[in-house]
Amino acid sequence: MKNKLLLIILGLFICSLSFADENHYINVFVGDRAAGLGGAYTALADGPEGVFYNPAGLAFSSSQYFSLSANAIQFKMLYYKDVYTKSDNTPFNYMRYSLSFIPNFFGFIQKAKHFTWAITVSCPDSEFYDQRENATIIDYLDSGKTKPINVPLNVNFNYKNQIYEAGPSIAFLPNKYFAIGMSAFFRYRDIQLINQSVRSFQEDADIGDGKGIRPRDYFETTSNYENQRILGLNFQIGIQVMPIDKLSIGYSISTPFDMVDFKTNQSTQMVGMMNSDNYSVQSWKNSVTNNTFKAYHLAENGLFRPLYIKQALGFCFFINKSILLTLDGYLYIPIQNLDINGNLVSYQWNKDTNRYDTYLGMGSTLYNKLNVTGNVAMGFECYITPNFPLRLGFFTNFTNSQEIKDGDVNKDDYIHLLGGSFSFGFSTSDMSVNLGAVVQGGVGKAQILSGTTNHQEVIGVTANLFISGGYQF
Repeated sequence: MKNKLLLIILGLFICSLSFADENHYINVFVGDRAAGLGGAYTALADGPEGVFYNPAGLAFSSSQYFSLSANAIQFKMLYYKDVYTKSDNTPFNYMRYSLSFIPNFFGFIQKAKHFTWAITVSCPDSEFYDQRENATIIDYLDSGKTKPINVPLNVNFNYKNQIYEAGPSIAFLPNKYFAIGMSAFFRYRDIQLINQSVRSFQEDADIGDGKGIRPRDYFETTSNYENQRILGLNFQIGIQVMPIDKLSIGYSISTPFDMVDFKTNQSTQMVGMMNSDNYSVQSWKNSVTNNTFKAYHLAENGLFRPLYIKQALGFCFFINKSILLTLDGYLYIPIQNLDINGNLVSYQWNKDTNRYDTYLGMGSTLYNKLNVTGNVAMGFECYITPNFPLRLGFFTNFTNSQEIKDGDVNKDDYIHLLGGSFSFGFSTSDMSVNLGAVVQGGVGKAQILSGTTNHQEVIGVTANLFISGGYQF
């Protein structure tokens, strides 16, 4: 029973950590114009932020350009309903939220005689969770659930997940109707997780000393620290075609992959039981895992496997000089999958079979297979006056995780998100300033408790407020 309680409480931390990055491919829109259009930017990517969507759009840039944007406020929330029952028989709902400020994008474009190049730095995803939960919940000492007990639960949860990409892009314009572009980004990801929990309860037990059944106190505290620093690359190729003046068609394909993965872990656990009548210690144990460090790299662990392949096909319709409509379709094909703890599956080279077929992780081969995912985005831009643009967008953000069914265990959150965006600004021939917001949300299912078939309804919400500026010269 005690081990079961431990697994369940640890499950609050272990499951469902990946709200944006692993379960949804659309995390943070890069650039103000693309964000205002809901990410439908593949056929219109003529600014510095366009390299994130289609590097071929650089070739249609009219001049040198400098751009800077930031998500002034980023809010993410996961709200899990009826995780436990409190001692007063009311439901215990668990909420995780992240509130942060992040620099989102910096870019610079330079035109040359036969090509256009750019240097960009972006932060396509960032999460900071810092939460504390305290409640007295009802649990049971037997599998038949006939011996209810009140268990005080104290939880401290801290989680950080940031991704940075930086590098050059280049585009060529063989003729005025066709362009091709390429990007090569250095990719850095930093993940930190701190779990701390304390629980205690009292039970009646016979410890075999001849004094019969009497109260016994149980106390347990656990803490765990994990850190991953992952280095990799992200390659992207794109084309853009303008068959007629009022239509632009863009296509891009990209694939990020990891090259080196540095992992650090440290954990402690202390468990004690004592007799309540005389406070004599019945048993006491503790375990400590000092800092462990492992480095998985390209040569031995198959980290050169792409994480996923992203393809985008976009259309831009220029209604007139002041109004345009954009439409994008995205296809994400996962290559690597997640293990039962939400970590990427790694493989080791097998010399006998000449393939990467040995799973590395937690002594288990179980994993959550990721699904091929498709999304769409639509955008509308209108210059109310020559200096005041208004942009509106709509997009889907479907999950790549498997649908949770009765009897499933340790499944990732299953939430399909729908989103909208808007932005307005002021622009002249040489500068622009924009302000806007992106909101997305959805309702789905989750299994936040590890090792059980229970599932909960989960609500996911993400909101970003951004501001940006640009200068042409």
